[in-house]
Amino acid sequence: MKVSFAVQVLSNTVAEALKRHYLSGEASETAKFCQMMNDFFDCMNVHSTSEHQRKRNPRLAPYQHIDDSRFDCLNNKFLQYLTSWKSSIDSRGPFSDDDKGRMFLSVQTFTGLKMMVFVERRIRVCAHRAFLPGVEEYDVEEYFGYQRAQGRRNDNPTAVAFGYNDLKIATLRDVAHHTPLKEMFLDDISGKRSKNKKPTKK
Repeated sequence: MKVSFAVQVLSNTVAEALKRHYLSGEASETAKFCQMMNDFFDCMNVHSTSEHQRKRNPRLAPYQHIDDSRFDCLNNKFLQYLTSWKSSIDSRGPFSDDDKGRMFLSVQTFTGLKMMVFVERRIRVCAHRAFLPGVEEYDVEEYFGYQRAQGRRNDNPTAVAFGYNDLKIATLRDVAHHTPLKEMFLDDISGKRSKNKKPTKK
């Protein structure tokens, strides 16, 4: 099963379909859960400066400050919704722990969602405090993208390798500060590949 298809079930489209099909409201809580997860995914998947305009979805807008209202929504609405759901299950009648576990998300999923909300806010706070004005998290993501490009197939670089790559990034920026960093890396990578490329036989 593909995760991308499974996640589409927890979408705003499915929530609206449930509301329209079950007019008496017997699927209202399921629709609410789908809507909550849809909003959660939108808030966590911010990766573009213009996608929110193209899709007309304000939850996809870039985070401009650490007091963004979406953080309050994630903490006081989304997590509170899940916590209240779990509390209502724990206070139910004579059910075994296994039965109660099947009435709620898995422990790993619930813990993971709480950790994601916590880490997301801390990342935005660190980016806000540690970098100069005008340098947003997208520049940070771009920088680490260049780090990964330097590492090639090495998915777990050491501190020494990371520092070496950082010096290389700084050197390329200083040598050609008028050239966009992305173009420098493309030229650097393509140059290395052309040197290592074996001549083809005619």
